[in-house]
Amino acid sequence: MGLQLVGCQASSGWDASTDTDSQKEQVDHADSTAAFWVANMKGGEVVAFSRDGSRLGTVVDEESLPDRLRPFTPSSIVLDGDRILVTQYSTGEVLSFDKEGQFESVVFENSSNASAPRMEEPCMIRIVDGEAWVLGNDTRNILIFNDEGEVLEEVGRAPMYLRNPHGFDVTDDGFLYVALSPSHPGRGLIQIWDMSLGRPVGEFAPYGEIEEGTGLTVMPDRTMLVSDWFGNQVLRYDQHTGEVIDWVADGSGGLEQPVSTAFGHDGTVYILDSGGVMRVDDDGLVRIVDGEAEGFHWARGILAVNP
Repeated sequence: MGLQLVGCQASSGWDASTDTDSQKEQVDHADSTAAFWVANMKGGEVVAFSRDGSRLGTVVDEESLPDRLRPFTPSSIVLDGDRILVTQYSTGEVLSFDKEGQFESVVFENSSNASAPRMEEPCMIRIVDGEAWVLGNDTRNILIFNDEGEVLEEVGRAPMYLRNPHGFDVTDDGFLYVALSPSHPGRGLIQIWDMSLGRPVGEFAPYGEIEEGTGLTVMPDRTMLVSDWFGNQVLRYDQHTGEVIDWVADGSGGLEQPVSTAFGHDGTVYILDSGGVMRVDDDGLVRIVDGEAEGFHWARGILAVNP
């Protein structure tokens, strides 16, 4: 049972040439007024927003891409020093852009060598200890790259494939947590890997407690946020015991099938869902971005910046 309604799915025939979005003001990634970015996958753009949800402009789009890399289908984004790394959902590449949003290079692309590590339908990218970690939903793996795009390690290679993964994060002490689709009765939907051993060492969040693990964010207090698409909830877990601490958001507060979360250093939590973006802070849960009004088409990734 794969994630059918989020970014991790086959193309539905969307054509970038038909998108008539007129809000194309370019934004430098150092803009201090930006609070978060959204990867608008089938909208072909990464967009910056302020803390109150005002659209500031486009961070990157396909205008500087060579034809062979179009249409642009950004599924996740991360800042890596002075460059922006973006996963290309349709073809599995990792693309690099400069701080003005101009295309620089293809950091990783799938090789024609059948034995080389592959990345298909990448859903999330993170920087961990200076290295890029990218999750492939269809290949059921995580590839770890250096600056030149050389694959240093593959998590989930046969026979230890990840079980329909959608999101992940890594703790400071080297534990990898992966959010999964339900695929085996009785199995947990959050899997734990000890990276010093290179293998899974536990799992929690059985089906019923959550229904579809999509996004996962490790918090500074050693808890974690888990987005549950089909269960329409975002929960906070104790990463050591696997117990639910509390419910951050659910449908009663206006949540609409959460995809992913991002955490700002000011304590704000941003939730990307099918309706746009919601904010959680001391004032509670509030809708700050209307996805339909902003032209979101299968928005998949969210990144907190300049918190």
